[in-house]
Amino acid sequence: MQVQPPPPPPGFNCCIGSPIDDRQYSLVKSFNTPWASTSLAPDSVVGNENLGLFVVTYVDFLTDGDPGKGEDELIRYGAATSKAPGQLSYTVLQQLDRPNRFATLEVWDSLTNYNAWQSNMTTTKFVENVMPLLGSPLDRRLNILCGETYVDGMGCTPPP
Repeated sequence: MQVQPPPPPPGFNCCIGSPIDDRQYSLVKSFNTPWASTSLAPDSVVGNENLGLFVVTYVDFLTDGDPGKGEDELIRYGAATSKAPGQLSYTVLQQLDRPNRFATLEVWDSLTNYNAWQSNMTTTKFVENVMPLLGSPLDRRLNILCGETYVDGMGCTPPP
């Protein structure tokens, strides 16, 4: 059995050893500006840091639990989150081949506003409500838009 695929052909420069993430989703509900809108790409840069924050959260509800209740919680939380200061976009997606799995896509104007919302009572209550429904911990991935290059030890390098 082969553990890693063979090396890519010469000149191919992508994702060596990493499988392609082929999960497919359907839209459940979107709040504020749609995730894919080009107006969400903040162009404010302070030093080497872009002020926009893009958050992807993977949510895995128990299959023998009540994924529908979990979905309702995600939508209620999305409606509340969409009113938070600095919140630009909140979208709930459901994985097509596993209806108990969801992803939320968020865009914030800054890490500061995102962090403030994470300690808000609404977020605390949401986590409290969904915790018994989860099959695994919430998997949050925070990303910023970088310039054209990311340099180890230096961070984002704005485009010339």
